[in-house]
Amino acid sequence: MNRRDGFGTVTILGGLALLFVGGCGSQAVVVSNTVPTTTLALAAEPTTSVGPASALFETTTVVPVETSAGPVTTVAEVTTLPAPNPCEGNDRLPGEALEFREFEADMEGDGLADLVTTYAIPMTEGPMRWRARLDLATGGFSEVELTDAFGAVGPVGAVQVDRNATSGIGAAEEVLVVVGTGVTTSLQVLAVDELGCLVVMGDGLGASATLAVGAEDDRSDGLRCESTEGADYLVQLEAADAGDATSFATTDTRLQRIGTNLVPFTVTEGTASIGGEVLPRYSMLDCTGVTLPTPA
Repeated sequence: MNRRDGFGTVTILGGLALLFVGGCGSQAVVVSNTVPTTTLALAAEPTTSVGPASALFETTTVVPVETSAGPVTTVAEVTTLPAPNPCEGNDRLPGEALEFREFEADMEGDGLADLVTTYAIPMTEGPMRWRARLDLATGGFSEVELTDAFGAVGPVGAVQVDRNATSGIGAAEEVLVVVGTGVTTSLQVLAVDELGCLVVMGDGLGASATLAVGAEDDRSDGLRCESTEGADYLVQLEAADAGDATSFATTDTRLQRIGTNLVPFTVTEGTASIGGEVLPRYSMLDCTGVTLPTPA
């Protein structure tokens, strides 16, 4: 209980009476009761020593909590780069290239038209350097050198060297390219290998398979596209003077594709009479949609 009088405030707590005397700043504490007199010293307000600013903040340690769904895994974003081109070639034609000739064919067998381009690079000495380029409809590209090419070089048509409708293989087209013109026309076959790269088909002996079309005095060369029982292939034709002044000995060589090579598969021999209807066929190219330039 508190009671105020002219001197200050008396506070009675149980049997203990405290008298606070106001005045000119002096303060005394009188304790009166039946208990012993005790003089209380008023303690100063405690002083708090403050350390560095960082000590004023609590440090909280967060412990990951594993839920029934398992720990949470943070997956970093991964940027996928395009696969490197496995083929030879640049992404664009060289600026000095000239004598462009283009042809479209389904080189991958996917039903899309791919672009085949032949072009020449001028040389300071000697004949021009010829190359063939393939730009796939799906975005890939590759190039290949046309060795020993000269004259009116360029693609002349699409052929099939290994298609078999029964087994469903060889759907991709191959392209015939003229690599030399003169008395006879020299042809090579462009194809796509297992990596999707443009190649010149070889002869199985380390050289390019070069096929001739034309006639000389005692020899004729030709090429025929055949389709038998759902299989498509090329047949190389040769006719040589038999020496009897009446006929030529003929050879029909069916070519088989093995990897990126064209090699003899079957050989059929016969004769063709001079002045008959058969012999001229041995100096022609007989493939649908393929036309050769006129020999120089």
